[in-house]
Amino acid sequence: MSAAPGTISPPARELKTSAICGYLHRIEVRSIGLITRRRYWFALCDSTPYLYWYKDSDDIKCIGRVSLSGAAFTYDPREKGRFEIHSNNEVIALECSSDKQRNEWMKALQSTRKRSWKATKSKSDSSLDISSLTGRNSSSVLEECSSPSPVPPPRSPKPKKRTQFLTEEETDAETSSDVPHSSEETAEVVEDTDNTKIPAEGSATEWYLNPNGQLNERSLQMPKTIESPETVLKRLADQSIEAPFRAIRRNLSTWSRSRQNTSDEPVVGSRKGTVSSVDLTPEEKVIELSDKVSSLEEVVDSLRAALLLAQRNNEALQKIEDMGDNKEEMREYILEKERQVTELHISNSMNARRVRDLEDQNVRLEDTINDLQQSVEAFRESLRTKEELILRMCEEENREDLLGSISERSSNIPADANGLVSDVEVPEGILVDVSSVDCEEATRKVLDEENVRDIGELQDLVEGYRTQNQFLNAEIVQLHAITQSLEDREKKLIRQNFDLEACYYQLKSRYLMVLNHFKSPTKPGKIMEPGVLKELLEESARTPRESQQNLTDQLGFYKKDDFSESDDLLDTATFYMKKAGDVVEATKLEQSEEYMKWLQSWDAFLVNNTVSRQTAIMSSPDLKTLIRTGVPPAYRGRVWKIIVTHWVKDKQAELGNGYYQSMLRKAGTKKQDGSYDAAIKQIDLDLARTLPTNKLFDEPDSANIEKLRNVLYAFRYHNSHVGYCQGLNRLAAIALLNLDEQDSFWFLVACVEHLQPEGYYTSSLIGAVADQKVLRDLVAEKLPKLAAHLRALEVDLSLFALSWFLTCFVDVLPHSIYLTIFDAFLYEGNKVLFRFALALFKICEPHVLQCKTIGTVHQCLSKAQEHIIDFKSLAQVAFNELNPFPQKTIETKRQLYLTQLKDTGHCM
Repeated sequence: MSAAPGTISPPARELKTSAICGYLHRIEVRSIGLITRRRYWFALCDSTPYLYWYKDSDDIKCIGRVSLSGAAFTYDPREKGRFEIHSNNEVIALECSSDKQRNEWMKALQSTRKRSWKATKSKSDSSLDISSLTGRNSSSVLEECSSPSPVPPPRSPKPKKRTQFLTEEETDAETSSDVPHSSEETAEVVEDTDNTKIPAEGSATEWYLNPNGQLNERSLQMPKTIESPETVLKRLADQSIEAPFRAIRRNLSTWSRSRQNTSDEPVVGSRKGTVSSVDLTPEEKVIELSDKVSSLEEVVDSLRAALLLAQRNNEALQKIEDMGDNKEEMREYILEKERQVTELHISNSMNARRVRDLEDQNVRLEDTINDLQQSVEAFRESLRTKEELILRMCEEENREDLLGSISERSSNIPADANGLVSDVEVPEGILVDVSSVDCEEATRKVLDEENVRDIGELQDLVEGYRTQNQFLNAEIVQLHAITQSLEDREKKLIRQNFDLEACYYQLKSRYLMVLNHFKSPTKPGKIMEPGVLKELLEESARTPRESQQNLTDQLGFYKKDDFSESDDLLDTATFYMKKAGDVVEATKLEQSEEYMKWLQSWDAFLVNNTVSRQTAIMSSPDLKTLIRTGVPPAYRGRVWKIIVTHWVKDKQAELGNGYYQSMLRKAGTKKQDGSYDAAIKQIDLDLARTLPTNKLFDEPDSANIEKLRNVLYAFRYHNSHVGYCQGLNRLAAIALLNLDEQDSFWFLVACVEHLQPEGYYTSSLIGAVADQKVLRDLVAEKLPKLAAHLRALEVDLSLFALSWFLTCFVDVLPHSIYLTIFDAFLYEGNKVLFRFALALFKICEPHVLQCKTIGTVHQCLSKAQEHIIDFKSLAQVAFNELNPFPQKTIETKRQLYLTQLKDTGHCM
């Protein structure tokens, strides 16, 4: 139920990560400057990068939508529940009932935007690289065939160098980064995400208020660059007591090494050297001796290792010598050593693998550090902005204090002075309305906050700014990632464009060569090598868009290829011209405004239906009109599941979960017992001939054949009165093309028990036979000429139309048309079968009237698909040219003929 007008619904229901819906107010500014607040139902779903809004929660058509792929989100903490969406140079202001609900919406919007650009990125990454059409190197192709026009080589686009704003200290730091130096001698630097080195020198965090609640002296000063905790700790360690001793040790060790290097050179003033050594303090001597000891320890360690190696070698040689000619001991000794070497190799490999894992972990940690540093930089920028605002506010306050003091002094001036002042002519002032001054609204709101004196209100305001700061920082990071992704995508598209350009010039050169060859048959301008023309024809048939499975469409139906091998060049050219025309026509259709509006209508319906969890959808006239236009193939599975669930939801609730699996177990048990079942036997015979034009059902051991068997077995034991009838296999197979196995079972239940009248698929087919008589009457009523002609030829319509009604035209129409008929059949039921049957007869009427025998009539109606261009023309006749078409008339005639059939001996 919808909420009362003028109110906002309770907090929106958050169904998934980014699936959310609810009533919001949209703030709109009219042309005359009036601001209005209108209440709409907004819905956001995981499957689409758009935010839709509707008049009410149960609407099918949306009022509008906004793209979230490149949108930015922001809000003002001073405006309760209000936020803005910036997309395509348009600002959409929305208002929730609370800040909590606003946070839910903002989180869902960010998640949807992130998912959208990730999907776009993965789709662009999966695009194929364009190379020469023959699959060979472009240079080899160009060498084979010369071209009168030069072929420009593909150029790689140079990426634009990102501008970096560095200070002089930062530039010096980058320049000197190649010079080796110790970490104690230079200032610490922090690398941000752009590898820009920022000096880490700076003061600690400055609080605006001291513990007493008074303003800090340094709170109005701009802080220096914020430094990381690691940098602070390292600087404190450098400034500790041990720092001077480390510096002395470093200098003395350098000096001692220089002395050792020059010890062999003749010393002119030996006395000077003696004096310098004597001048050393005891602490310096201790440090020098410690360095010598450490160097000697290194020498001792190396000598100890060499001695140990020599001892081991000596022991090994001694043992080999003791063995003498004993080959068995020699063999065991060698094997033992080999085992030890192998163990060392294995240990070395494990250590190497561990090192690689640690290196990978280190790379991931570095990426995380880069992300955190980027967030820190965003926080820095935000802090600088807020401090600028605070400085501006303080300047305004000081100015007001100054004006107040001046006015106070002027009030204390004596009366004589006032008289003197009054004698001076002062020009009359002009009253100025401050509210009419053209200034930014944000600045005015900031200045209004100076009047706030309540501590609680100030704390709430600070908390709001803190939350806003966190959200905007996250927003900046996400938008930066989106921008970087779009830049990478643009580079790939530019590179692909160069490849396409090279491929174009390659083809152009070869076709120009052919034209030059045929320009003058007697004296060709350019001699063409034999076989080049045939190779060009093969290349044209092998376009980059076609894959290895180009013989079938997306649903697995085999494509009809009218091309036959022929030596006639004109026939080949005609075929490829038709093929190119079909491609261009399909591209124009997909890019047409009508097609885009059709897809948008379906997307809007599915978003609202999915997020709102609506169940009462069957009584909507808007949805009926939408379904009669057909369901997009990408949405067909979802729409069918929604409609089927509507029909069988009561039966599913009655039978409970796991009912389909229980029917499968029952069928398996019966089959293992070996009991004969005629229905099961007939199912096994019909499986291989269900859809012979579909690749998914033409192999007996295919996965879809097994699924089809399970669905038909389960339905046989679910509805024992019907069991199995030829025609059910086609219905189940069509369902498996768009639904999973269990949903296909319920699809079959909905068709037999809800959409078709009772007795349609029984052994007597009494319901189908009755409908054939109803169809005969409708043909006589709507198409009297055709009915009279068929009576004159004694043609029985049921010979053709019975299979149409049992299989929903699967046997007579192409799948692109009968799948759309299934869309309307699932929604409206059996009535649409009469509409489409009459439309089929009406379209074929001119051709049938020319037939003189039963055979020619049969041949004409069997090839009815040749007279139907597409579903749109068939639907135009079915839903517009055959009206009125009341359901009550069909029901009355059906009951009449059912009664007659029962009286004549037909049973249900």
